[in-house]
Amino acid sequence: MGLIKHFPTPSDRMGIIWSALPIKDAIVIEYGPAGTTHYGTELFMELGINIEKQLHSTHIGEDDIVMGETKRLKEAILEIDKIYSPKLIFVVGSSLTAVVASDIKAVCKSVEKIVNAKIIPFEHGGFRGDYSLGVKDFFNSFKNIIQKQQEKDYTKYNIIGATHDFYRIGSDVEEIKNIMKQAFNMEVNCILPYECSVDSIINMDNACLNIVIRNEAVELAKNFDTSYIYSLPYGYKMSLSFIKEIESILNIKANDKIKQKIIQKQNKNIKILKENCFFPFNIYLEGNYDVIKSLSYFIEEELGLKVKKAFCSHSLKNIDNDKDYICYIPEEEKLNELKNIKNSIIFGSEPTINYCDNTNTKVLISFPSFKNVFIANHYPFIFDKGADFFIENMLKHCSNLIAEFMPH
Repeated sequence: MGLIKHFPTPSDRMGIIWSALPIKDAIVIEYGPAGTTHYGTELFMELGINIEKQLHSTHIGEDDIVMGETKRLKEAILEIDKIYSPKLIFVVGSSLTAVVASDIKAVCKSVEKIVNAKIIPFEHGGFRGDYSLGVKDFFNSFKNIIQKQQEKDYTKYNIIGATHDFYRIGSDVEEIKNIMKQAFNMEVNCILPYECSVDSIINMDNACLNIVIRNEAVELAKNFDTSYIYSLPYGYKMSLSFIKEIESILNIKANDKIKQKIIQKQNKNIKILKENCFFPFNIYLEGNYDVIKSLSYFIEEELGLKVKKAFCSHSLKNIDNDKDYICYIPEEEKLNELKNIKNSIIFGSEPTINYCDNTNTKVLISFPSFKNVFIANHYPFIFDKGADFFIENMLKHCSNLIAEFMPH
């Protein structure tokens, strides 16, 4: 790894751990040095994850490394199972145990019949890929955990893909719940992994619909007979398409008042933006792939503006990306581009927007973020409320440009 000015892209191991931690009745054991776990804990808390007793480290000593000893891991699994009685234990390797090729799966296999908890092992130590791969492997690990159901509850749906690395994910989850209640009178069954228990995961196939909001979770949704929709609905147009697709899937009619409200806001607010947009300007985005893909669709297809560049925060290796301006590039190249951005609007993380000069309008929409504490759950980026937020910031940028270029 070369020199990094801000932060390196989190590894697959980190993506697994922050996805697993919110699950009630589950515990994560990291097989590695305690210092590594402690460092990671600070990141997980910055993402808004409330960590109590669900993250543990085995620690390791010289004998474990030199002799390939795995006794600590076996004892840790047995001890955790006895003391906390979790229903599920995730065992995750560290970079150090990955280097010495510790056989984590074999250890888990040797104890699975003498513990009450289900065990899901991950041998990722941070060398297989970045956090996007880890998040995908996390979701796919449930293929043999979820019990397939014949009977469906047509008043229930699941949200799959709601992970804490999405900025303001709590608000987005609440807005999905609000729209589904108002439009279809449906209640959420399981929110994987943001707000769920082990039992709700096992029984999530009871629901009649899976709402998938990130690409890494699509493969899991395809593994079951339950119908699914893959959408992160940014903007008014995608909000209406989201409702229309669910109407078609479930063969039911949505509440027309919800659709009419979105259409009215769409007509009113886009008109206001066009009437106040006197100067052309560039738009830059940064964030998870699904966020920048959906946001760029709203900006280009609905608002009629252009996205100059969208910096993805993880690798695009396993993603079918058809937009030339969406890219994942080395940090040095990215920083060289950022320092030359002028009089533009930038939606991104705190390090990125702070690196750009003050001729730009800067809007925080992704992690890392160091100064914010998340309490409110009513500031979504999705659906019509999110569209209002983005248009407000574009109007602010238009006002800034007028003040900059109009004669005084």
